[in-house]
Amino acid sequence: MRITTKFFGEIDISEKCLIHFDKGLPGFPEEKQFVLLSHGEGSPFVILQSTGNLEVAFILISPFTVMPHYEIQITDSVKQELKIQETEDVQVWSIVVLREPISESTVNLKAPVILNTKMNKAQQVILEKGDYSTRHPLVILQSNAEQGAGE
Repeated sequence: MRITTKFFGEIDISEKCLIHFDKGLPGFPEEKQFVLLSHGEGSPFVILQSTGNLEVAFILISPFTVMPHYEIQITDSVKQELKIQETEDVQVWSIVVLREPISESTVNLKAPVILNTKMNKAQQVILEKGDYSTRHPLVILQSNAEQGAGE
């Protein structure tokens, strides 16, 4: 399958890589099909790219990269909607907002993207518990960047 992306131009992807957001994303309810693209070798970032609209792309990072003790509890309803059965099938991502200067960039820790890698289903959820911000400073610690999502 060939798609046009915001950051990488036209690329070929496997349909097996498609991620389905049954509810879309907040602000983009019509965008229900995405793909995760590597930002580059060694980068802690990935791109969540809509397959239907090249302008809808988000930079993601593992929240554990910016906050090693980040904790979430996935509700039973989200587990059911995403068909989550095993913890090891779950990845947690946070949306990055780049700003000028780059030192003003932030990460949304309050509303992570939960991905069931086995079923390729995802949802952005708003955490009820935890004192997390939608604008947490983007500070990447090298040891955390090497850990990867969900570890």
